[in-house]
Amino acid sequence: MNNPEHPKDKASSSGSRKRRRLYEYDDTETAQAANPRDGAPSHKEDEQPKPGNQKSRQSQDLNDLIKRYCYWSFSASLIPVPIVDLAAMVTIQVKMIQEISKLYKVPLSEEKAKKTVAVLLANIPSSSFMSLAKLAPGIGYLAVTIPLTTINVTNTYAVGKILAHHFESGHAVDSLGSRSQKAVLQSTLADGKAFAHRTKKEFLDRFKNES
Repeated sequence: MNNPEHPKDKASSSGSRKRRRLYEYDDTETAQAANPRDGAPSHKEDEQPKPGNQKSRQSQDLNDLIKRYCYWSFSASLIPVPIVDLAAMVTIQVKMIQEISKLYKVPLSEEKAKKTVAVLLANIPSSSFMSLAKLAPGIGYLAVTIPLTTINVTNTYAVGKILAHHFESGHAVDSLGSRSQKAVLQSTLADGKAFAHRTKKEFLDRFKNES
């Protein structure tokens, strides 16, 4: 005849089973934490940037990039030697074009960037005449340089903005210079002139404060 199980033995056996279940539950949680694919989704998925935030960040990076090169264009206008200032402007604008292309993930060689700048500047007032006017006697360096800074900064601003608008519209670099871009060109030039005047004012204010 089997001996009846003592109540203490029952309690001990029941406690052991509970502890085993608790251990098993803890082991399952540990395994899920180590392998998020088997359990809850990883928090890294929630940390991925949203498309709207990426576009906003790209727009901010673009504006900062163009602004930086506009400042360089302003400085190039102050070079007293004609032709040298023009060469500096070409270098500045080509470098800006290449950086904008990288921002939009469009590969662009230096040679292609030079051609792109030439196409974009074809319908924009040139600064060549103002640069050569530095050699004219009696005109004065400042009389030429002040309007030249406006032209150079405006052109650099317009080149950068038009190319960025072209990329955002999904067009290839080879399609630049179409008639449909004339409206964009005019509005961009107006914005560029306003930016050039602000840049010139900032420079003059800084020059007065330091002198």
